[in-house]
Amino acid sequence: MNKAMVLRAGSALGRALVERLKARGMETIAVSKPGRKSPHELTVAAEGVDVIFYSAYLRYDDEPKKIRRMTEAVMEAASRTGAKVVRIEGVYSPAGEHESLEDTNRHPSVSVLRIHCPELYGASVKNTILHYSLKKLAQGKKITTWGDPDVLREYVYLPDAASRIVELATEESAYGRFWNIRSADTVSLAELISIAGAAVGIKPRLEPVGGWKLRLLQGYDSRIEGLLNRYDVATQPRSEEDRLVFTGAAPATPYEAGVVETVKSMIPAKSKPAAAD
Repeated sequence: MNKAMVLRAGSALGRALVERLKARGMETIAVSKPGRKSPHELTVAAEGVDVIFYSAYLRYDDEPKKIRRMTEAVMEAASRTGAKVVRIEGVYSPAGEHESLEDTNRHPSVSVLRIHCPELYGASVKNTILHYSLKKLAQGKKITTWGDPDVLREYVYLPDAASRIVELATEESAYGRFWNIRSADTVSLAELISIAGAAVGIKPRLEPVGGWKLRLLQGYDSRIEGLLNRYDVATQPRSEEDRLVFTGAAPATPYEAGVVETVKSMIPAKSKPAAAD
């Protein structure tokens, strides 16, 4: 792999992938808004590219229509240029979307590497449930949690995720398979919030929302129920029968380090202690 293209390069993961690829000495094309390019335009831009990277449903505000349109443009460009495809799939995929992403019948010649990524976190990661919770903590506000905050899940620190994705992408034998990248360990949201709170001297106030409050919220926004249901399903431990597990060559960043760095970046500037002269 000598030349790569990263779509959604303005996102947290996109920027991290570009940095990681360039650090390996690879020529890298960064496309921040791929949705504005037609399949033909993307094909022209991808000439000479060995691998196209793109992500889907790493954030809760990803729109299915836009993701499907981008997927088709990527597959068309890869089919015409001979580029491989690295597709990173997150935990916010609507029901049936992962299955639709699997449909490569229209482009059987394209070599695809699929990677399932647990929820990301880091200073630049936005629009995830963990990001929302840590931001509320940093602001000293009550943290509303949908679901059980004591359920064990996996979260991946952004630099670790980028490193593992690029490492997998450079292995020819990885293509044509579906991989899970792994974090340091499973941990609950309550534990992460506790670690973050201790680091910044703020006592967390967690308020699980259920019963009539959750029903009221779902009535106000019909998307809430679907979002929470698919999040709970996607983040629970599951059978690895159809996926290979990849932990990477480098050890995973401990939650105690990654979460502390993340929440400290969210503290308002006026609340931070002044630097010593």
